[in-house]
Amino acid sequence: MNTWTLLRRSLAYYRRGHLWVVLGCAVSTAILVGALVVGDSVRHSLRQIVFDRLGRTEAAMVSGDRFFRAAVADDLAAKLGTEVSPALQARGIASTQGGRHRVNTVQVVGVDGRFGTMGGAPEPYTDLPPDETLLNSYLASRLDVEAGDEVVLRIENLESMPRDAPLALDSSASVARRLRVRAIVSDSEFGRFNLRADQVAPLTAFVSLRFLSRELGLEGRANTLLIAERLGDPLDIEEVERGFAQVWTLDDAGLYFEALEGQGVFELRSSRIFLDPVVTHTAEGLDIEARSILTYFVNEIRGGEKTTPYSFVSAPGTPIVPAGMADDEILLNSWLARDLNAREGDRLELTYYVLGPSRNLIEESSSFLVRQVVPLGGIYADQSLLPDFPGLAQIDSTRDWRPGIPIDLDRIRDRDEAYWEEFRGTPKAFVTANAAREMWANRFGEVTAIRFSSSDRASLEGTLKDALDPAQLGFIFREVREEGLRAGTQGVDFGQLFLGLSFFIIVAALLLTGLLFFFNVEKRSEEGGLLLALGFSRRRVRRLLLSEGAVLVFLGGLLGCVIGVVYNLVVLEALKT
Repeated sequence: MNTWTLLRRSLAYYRRGHLWVVLGCAVSTAILVGALVVGDSVRHSLRQIVFDRLGRTEAAMVSGDRFFRAAVADDLAAKLGTEVSPALQARGIASTQGGRHRVNTVQVVGVDGRFGTMGGAPEPYTDLPPDETLLNSYLASRLDVEAGDEVVLRIENLESMPRDAPLALDSSASVARRLRVRAIVSDSEFGRFNLRADQVAPLTAFVSLRFLSRELGLEGRANTLLIAERLGDPLDIEEVERGFAQVWTLDDAGLYFEALEGQGVFELRSSRIFLDPVVTHTAEGLDIEARSILTYFVNEIRGGEKTTPYSFVSAPGTPIVPAGMADDEILLNSWLARDLNAREGDRLELTYYVLGPSRNLIEESSSFLVRQVVPLGGIYADQSLLPDFPGLAQIDSTRDWRPGIPIDLDRIRDRDEAYWEEFRGTPKAFVTANAAREMWANRFGEVTAIRFSSSDRASLEGTLKDALDPAQLGFIFREVREEGLRAGTQGVDFGQLFLGLSFFIIVAALLLTGLLFFFNVEKRSEEGGLLLALGFSRRRVRRLLLSEGAVLVFLGGLLGCVIGVVYNLVVLEALKT
C-alpha cells in the first residue's frame, strides 16, 4: 500500500480526532487574520478620512488673522492651471429650539461653488443664499435638526489686528443670525472638511462666503486657500509658492501706501497698526531717506503735581525731532506745556501700558527731560502721525473712546475734549526713535508707519512687493494631503498593534492545537508500532504523521482565514449601521 492511500484512509478513519485539530488551527488562524484585517481596515479608514476631509485638495494655505482678497484665488488658479477655492474660516456657536440644543465649538466656513467642486459635490454649495446654511451630519445630529429647520448661528468677530497686540480691542462681540438649514451634507459631500490632521469629525456650518465676509466687515476677503490636485502634471509646493508670489499684492497683507496731502510724501501703513519687523526692515532698505514713525497712546503725562491724561506721543524722526536729541529728552507742544506748566529743563514722567505674558497689561513709566517747547502748528501739528488705533482714531468724541486697554473716561477734561475736536490725534509730545522702541516695541512690530519722499506710488508698491517674501508674512502653503496620508502611515502600525493585543490568545490557541495534535498521535501509538512491525521504516511512519499534520493545518488555516474575514466584515457592517 502506498503512502498516499494510507494517508487518505488514516484521515478518514480518525476524522473525529482530526476535526478538533482542524478547529484548533482554524481558531488560531482566525484570530491572526482578524487582527491583520482590523489593522488594515483601520489604515484604510484613516486614509479614507483624509480624502473625506480634504476632497481634491492637495495643498492649502491658512493665513489666520491676515485676510487677503478672495479674488486672488482666480489669479492663482489661472497661474497654476487647476482649481483654487477661497474660504473664510471662523468660530461660532450654534443653537436651535430656543437654546434647547446648543453647540459651543462650531467651525463656520464661508464658501462658494468652488468649494463644492473641491469636494466633488458642487450642488449644495452653489449659490448658497445669505439666509441659509449647510450643516454637516455631525452638527445636525447634535442640534437634532433637519433640512428646512432654523438655527441661530453666533459667529465670533474676526479682526485684522491681532487680539494680543498692544491696544487691540479685547472684544467678545459676535454676529448672530437666524438661518434656515438648506441641507445636511454627508462626508461624501465634503461635510467632513477639516484642514487639521484629526480623526475627530468637526462640527461645521457652511455659509455663503460673500455673506460671511460682509457680516464680519471683511468684504471680499478670505483667510484660506484650497489648491486642487492637477491631473497629468502633479503640483509641487514650490510651484504653488512661486505662483502665489506672482499674484499676491500688498493689499493682501494689509499693507497700503497713503499720500499725505501738502507734504509730497507717501506713508506705508498696515491694517494691523504695527508694521511687521520684516516689512519694516525691507521698506527701510528701499530708500535711504525713508523715515520710520512710532506713535503710541500714553495713560498720563505728569509734570510735578500736574497731569495730562490720555495723550499720543510720537517718534517721527527728523525734522520734527532734531538730530542729536538725547534718548532721555522730550519735546512738548505749546498746549501740553501750558497744561503742565512745564518749561525747558523740567522733568516729566510718561505712564503707559505694555503687553506682558498671557496678554496681561503692565503699566510702566519712563522719565524725560524737556528739551524744548514747540508750537502747535506746522510740522508739529501733523494729525496723520496718529495710527488707526481701533476704538480711538475714528471716534468723534473722547467720551466715546473704547480702546483695547482700560481707561477712566471721567479723567478726561473739557480741555482734552476741545483739543481732540480741533487737533484730533495730533501728538502732544515727541521722543527719539530709540526711546520709543525701548518703551513700546513688541513682537508685532516697532513701527506704526514709514514715510517715503518718492512721489511714485506704483513704483514703491512694486519694489516693496518684489522685495518681500509672502511666506514671511504668514502666507505659508502646506501639502495637506501628503501630511494627512503620512500621518496615517507613519504613526502606529495597527496590524502589529492588534497582533500584540491578541498575542496571548494566539499563543493559547496554538498551544491548544499542539496539544490536540499530540493527544491524537498519542492515541495512535499502537498503530505506529504495528506499521513498524509490518516493515515500515521509522522515516516513512514519521513522514506519514507529518503529512497528516500538514493536511490538517492547511484545512484549519483555510477555514480560519474564511472565518476571520467573514467575522470582521459582519462586525464592520454592524458598526456602520
